[in-house]
Amino acid sequence: LIKPLGEEPLPVVDFATIGPDVTVIRCRKCRGYINPYVHWSDGGRRWMCPLCRMMNDCPAGYYCPTDNHGLRTDVTNRPELCHASCEFIAPTEYMVRPPQRPIFTFLLDVSYNAIQSGMLKAQCEGILSALDQLRKDDSLYISVIAFDSTIYLFNLRPTLSAPRMIVAPDLVYDVVAVNESSVLDPVEFPALPEDLIVPLKDSIGLVEQLMTKLPEMFAKTTIVDSCFGPALTAAISLMTPTGGKIVASVATIPTVGEGRLTSRADGKLANQPKEYTLCAPASEWYKHRSLAASQAQISIDLVVNGDSSVELATIAPVSRYTSGHIYRFTQATTMGFTRQMERLLLRDTAFEAVIRIRSSSSITAPNFFGHCYVRGPDLLALPVCDSDTAYAVHLQLSSPIQNNAAYLQFALLYTTRTRERRIRVHTVYLPVSSNPGKVMNNTDCLAVAGMMSKMGVDYAVNNPFSVAQQKLTDKLVAILKNFKKVSVSMQKFTNQLMMPDTLRNLPFFLTGIFRSPALRTISNIDTPPDERVANMSIIMTSPVESMLAHWCNWMYAVYAPKEPVDKLPLTVFGSFDQLRNDSIFVIEAGSYVYVFLGKNVPPKVFDIFGLPQRDLNTSVTSPAVEPPVCNMSDEELAEVKRRYDLLVASSQGIAYAGQWAPQIIGKHGQTPRSLGCAFVEDDCKEAL
Repeated sequence: LIKPLGEEPLPVVDFATIGPDVTVIRCRKCRGYINPYVHWSDGGRRWMCPLCRMMNDCPAGYYCPTDNHGLRTDVTNRPELCHASCEFIAPTEYMVRPPQRPIFTFLLDVSYNAIQSGMLKAQCEGILSALDQLRKDDSLYISVIAFDSTIYLFNLRPTLSAPRMIVAPDLVYDVVAVNESSVLDPVEFPALPEDLIVPLKDSIGLVEQLMTKLPEMFAKTTIVDSCFGPALTAAISLMTPTGGKIVASVATIPTVGEGRLTSRADGKLANQPKEYTLCAPASEWYKHRSLAASQAQISIDLVVNGDSSVELATIAPVSRYTSGHIYRFTQATTMGFTRQMERLLLRDTAFEAVIRIRSSSSITAPNFFGHCYVRGPDLLALPVCDSDTAYAVHLQLSSPIQNNAAYLQFALLYTTRTRERRIRVHTVYLPVSSNPGKVMNNTDCLAVAGMMSKMGVDYAVNNPFSVAQQKLTDKLVAILKNFKKVSVSMQKFTNQLMMPDTLRNLPFFLTGIFRSPALRTISNIDTPPDERVANMSIIMTSPVESMLAHWCNWMYAVYAPKEPVDKLPLTVFGSFDQLRNDSIFVIEAGSYVYVFLGKNVPPKVFDIFGLPQRDLNTSVTSPAVEPPVCNMSDEELAEVKRRYDLLVASSQGIAYAGQWAPQIIGKHGQTPRSLGCAFVEDDCKEAL
């Protein structure tokens, strides 16, 4: 599992400052980058690549003598020799063209569904919130396109006093082809590209005006049709010369122009063996546009309306092949979605990116998992990569490893927001052992669960969900059988189930994966195809730490009268039986966050927390009784509230799992489906 663009800043190395004869130092055979695991010989004049074991000459300007242990005497002053992850400034030979300006294009659905659901307003509010922190960014460019049954372009030229809307109905019915080289035919716009794509720093006032007024401009619309296909084509054509990020919203199934679709979510295949076919595209039209976008270094994020079917399975390839994300908006996640839009604009982002994977000669990578386009056996095209994205690489041995260590190297070549070309290099050292028990006892359980979840989604694309579950179960059984063989060979006998301590939580995580919308096969729950596809996207793109809340909910008692204040918030096992009517719980379950309000919580506590003084979903009536009395002092309640606020703040910073959009629930009402499936009970009917 790799996360190419992590949050932590890395040391930056510029070899051009060392000397005129020194460029980025690489192995002349496998082209691997210099790293802390190279071996120096001949007094520091030569070095051996750990990946292919090729001896390379050290450039004269980079030479430094070695000590008695074979280490360079300046090793502590060379970040590339003491950090397994670092960044190199890329010289001009690493550039096919000059670094392009970073561009964000907002493709906004302004149809009736987008207005009534609140999706357009939430997007605009998120963009406005991010603009406060981006107003000093002198490298970022912005473009805005809206659409319903027609297309609206916006002239944001800095010299204007107000944004100008250009209605472009001709673009809706244009037929734009994609040739065999995945190049999109150009679109003729009724305005100059430099008026549609503007520097944010110069036009920020106009962008703020537009984001403020846009929901009001279409507030009374009655148009229910959508020309998403032609609007997407126009956005790709506009950005083809430079590349960048398109954030496209889809509130209504496309019904006008090229790319129009018909919903297949009629419920006839729900919980049937052929249900998986609804997660496959109905046509290749959107895939062809996605390949053209990837070729032009354009990434597309999709924001889809979760309250109605938009035939996401057919539209999803525009994100899948362009290293994009899919965000599913519902009215329950409005608050969290606004924050997600803000994070989308502010997080670390790499433009014009490709990642190459190198390994020791005995290791091959037959498969990759994630949103990307595989250009070669070791090359992934990521038009735009961000700090919330992770990928998985399936590694296997092509021949026995003769040494006591193997090595992997992941190199991300990308352009920063400041238009600087860089190479981010991660080198991994893997100890090698012929003892299977030793290998199993040093396994990362989260990494195994993360890989299995991505493999499960890959199986589910072409097989019934029950078959995908069975294949993952077979892999777990194979692990148990092999560990049993190892234990028997070591004469370790026991009547208990034999499993490595490092993998003891794997069955628990696996049941959580089976309860997820992507692979769920629960007879009393109909999972819409759009929800399945969106969850598959989350599994394929998310780092493993963000997936924990999807497999097993995080539940905290934030107010519990019988617990000391210094122990709150108290982590609670994610079972429905752990909920108590005299307490308040925060439950993070995948993309949702719930606040459970016990019916016996004192009114004073509700006031302190700023929560409604009733169980919103309660359907049980009871005779009037005296309200419960709080046994905590005002100072203790203030401390409980402070700890609650800290929990809220930490939840908001977690991608996907932390979209802080609390839904208030109670134990005697209807439990939301997404929460019921997140509890650890094997039979979800009991939780529901």
